[in-house]
Amino acid sequence: MKYLLLAVVILCITLVQGQTNTPCTPEVGYSPCPRCVYRTQDARDECYMRIALAFGVTLNRERPYGAIIVNHVSNNISCYGVNSGNDNVLSHGEIAAFNNCTKLYPSPTGNDRTNPGINWANHTLYTSAEPCPMCAAASVWRGLGRMVYGTDIPTLARIGSKQITIRTREIYSNSILSLFKTGAQGVQGSNYVPLLKESVLKEECDRAFYTAFGYAYPPVGYKACEDVFANEYGQCGHDHGYGFNQ
Repeated sequence: MKYLLLAVVILCITLVQGQTNTPCTPEVGYSPCPRCVYRTQDARDECYMRIALAFGVTLNRERPYGAIIVNHVSNNISCYGVNSGNDNVLSHGEIAAFNNCTKLYPSPTGNDRTNPGINWANHTLYTSAEPCPMCAAASVWRGLGRMVYGTDIPTLARIGSKQITIRTREIYSNSILSLFKTGAQGVQGSNYVPLLKESVLKEECDRAFYTAFGYAYPPVGYKACEDVFANEYGQCGHDHGYGFNQ
């Protein structure tokens, strides 16, 4: 199943740049986008997380931060993003996904702040690793409905990746957004932060990051990978577990 999902993602990899109408089109080799049709939310979350992870591994094998944004009301993928820090150090997977969605669905009135092109509250962001504070804060400002991540920040730091060790749950718990609306009943204030689901498919995501960072962050990443996964999964820094070899 994971190889099938990976094949689907490979067909859609050109979507990161220049999205103009729909996330998946015949021009990029696949239409429509894959859909995770399961009865339970847990099963759908795992399915979409595998797509996000495979997307990250496919496009950036050394830093497989993959993200997809899904309309959880219609159950359709709205956009993708992958870490492209070599082009812009701020282009984390989540930021890339937000930017792609904003370009793909522009505000009909030219005011993204008050009239965005999509209802962000109806969307879930799936990311293969816990968002950094920048990306977590961006999800709050964007008005995202749900955030689902795989690998956590402590694991990334243990492997050797530079991290700001402020957790997503801390960002959310300290976010107070007063959205004032003037109406017949006067001024109303509400606090909105995304619903958070942690550690979905953590073992699979951990494996991808351990093996990737074993290659990208020697010797710390390689040693951490060897200590945890080598006996079970093979050579660190060479096999990502998704059919790719360095």
